[in-house]
Amino acid sequence: MFMQDTKLTQFYDPTYLYDLSQTYQIDPGFILAVFIWETGWGKESLPWINGYNPAGITCSGGYCLYDSPEQGIEEMYKLMRAYADGSIEYVGVRNTVSQVRAKWSESKDAEQIATLWRSIYDKGRNQAD
Repeated sequence: MFMQDTKLTQFYDPTYLYDLSQTYQIDPGFILAVFIWETGWGKESLPWINGYNPAGITCSGGYCLYDSPEQGIEEMYKLMRAYADGSIEYVGVRNTVSQVRAKWSESKDAEQIATLWRSIYDKGRNQAD
């Protein structure tokens, strides 16, 4: 219900996010929290608006451009998986919000991401009651 209530289904089908979370072993709530924070709910980020880049992912000195929202979010899942398993040498292994955001973001926003992540699950639990 969270995705329907917040209108995130206009970008992603919840089943698609769940399937990617199973494939890459990354929590979909974390992915949603990063997407919400980075794009202003899909309304404020030029990399998202101009190229379906859900998290300011860079390629060759600029923002990566993707052909669809699905391609962009899958690239974000792949990058998060690489952070978690340490397959990017200069990044190392990063398994906490603070560790990921310290490398990913120039701002100190780990607490905001964690708060969003918790609220996604809190809202879902409250709706189930």
